[in-house]
Amino acid sequence: MAAIAVAQLVSALDVGGLENVAVVVANGLAGRGFRSHVIASRHLGPMADRLVPEVELFCAGRRG
Repeated sequence: MAAIAVAQLVSALDVGGLENVAVVVANGLAGRGFRSHVIASRHLGPMADRLVPEVELFCAGRRG
């Protein structure tokens, strides 16, 4: 059976409460065998460095 994929969408991974929760949840899901993805719609930011390598990270680079 294929692993379940979970994606989280955030504006950016700057330092903040929502961003911290997104990182903790993404890392936790990856550690439990889920395919974990984080999508930043604007830019990455410093919290991106806290994601484990198993989390797939994508930045859309939206402006405005």
